[in-house]
Formats: sequence, C-alpha cells, structure tokens
Amino acid sequence: MTTDARPVAAAPAASSGAPGSGPDALPSSCPAWLAAQQRGEGRLYRVDATESQVRIHVFRAGRLAKVGHNHVLGVERMAGQVFLPADGIASAGVELAFRLDDVGIDKPEWRAGLGPEFASVPTASDVAGTRTNMLRAIDGERFPTISMRSTAVAGAFPVLAVKLAVRWHGQIREIDVPVRVARPSGRRPCAPRARSSCVRASSASRRSPCSAGCLPSRMN
Repeated sequence: MTTDARPVAAAPAASSGAPGSGPDALPSSCPAWLAAQQRGEGRLYRVDATESQVRIHVFRAGRLAKVGHNHVLGVERMAGQVFLPADGIASAGVELAFRLDDVGIDKPEWRAGLGPEFASVPTASDVAGTRTNMLRAIDGERFPTISMRSTAVAGAFPVLAVKLAVRWHGQIREIDVPVRVARPSGRRPCAPRARSSCVRASSASRRSPCSAGCLPSRMN
C-alpha cells in the first residue's frame, strides 16, 4: 500500500454513503488532532485518494481452484488523515476508511507484470460475477465500510510500527503493521477554519499540511 496526501479544502456539506460513515465507522481523533495543530503541537494531513494505492491479492483455493482466477483488488476511494506531532511519535496517529463497493477488481493494468499466476484476463462478466459473489459472501450490503485507526505508534523515522484497530462486521480487531514513512519538512502548520467535521479514517506517506480542516464525516 502506498498513500499520498494533499492540503485539505474547506469541509463540504454532509451527505451519506461516504467512506468513514455508517455503523462500521470508528470514532475519530480528528477534532483532537485539529486542536493540537492549532496549538502548534503538530500537523494534520489528509490522504489524497487519487495518488494512493491499495492492492489486495486473492489466490484461488479449494476443489474448484483449477477453474478459478487469482484476483487483484484495489481500493479506489480511500478517505483518511494522519497526524504528526511536533516532537516524538507517541501521539502520532492515522485513520483510514473505504467502502467495499468502491473496491475495483482485476483491472488489466493491475494484473500486468505479476507473473504467470495472474496472466489470465478475466472478462467483464467474470469481474461482475466476482463482485457479486464477494459482496454476498462478506455481507457487503449490511456492512459496507471498513474503517481503521491507530491505537499506538512506536519506532523511529523512517520505520514505524503501527497498531491498527480495524472495524468491520461490527467487530474490532487489532493488527500490527510495519510502515515506512517519509516525514515532511520545511512546511508551516495550517490555520484551519472552525467547525470542521472529520472523516473517521487516515494515512499518508507524502504529505502536505491541511489548509482548512479535517475531511467531512460524510462525502459523496
């Protein structure tokens, strides 16, 4: 997974169906991070979904493996933010969320270069069937969002260890994730506008300070 971040624009009006909204969303730390930034204690950044990549490789298995495909899934619209404290990393944090119906499946450019196990080219009908079966199997209509937030950050730049609480299907599981981070330098913290609402998720590798506040809690 690679992520990029850009300055945050003014928060738009709330709307439904966004990453980070709904019953599987975790409570956000964004208001506290925004307040810390205003006190000069760190910087808040937003993930730029257009420059971020998440790829998930799913391998065929079981008695029907010979007639199936290996799959490449990609998160196409990930919302998120990250907070970097001015000193140390103990209070750093990241939040991310995406909707399962925003997950792309088996785009040719994703499969290219992955070797013979991904050499087959699924048809449009194959992709549609994979999507239908996947969403049915994971109950994607009832639980459309996967959200995660850090509960602890350790290590030293550029290599950090992040403990993530992942919420899905109404349950929270913690996982440990090693990350490599390029810390920005030479940027002034922004002065966000008041009354900014926050998305419930985030992360970034290249970052720019936010210019107006957190992401909206709900986006189109």
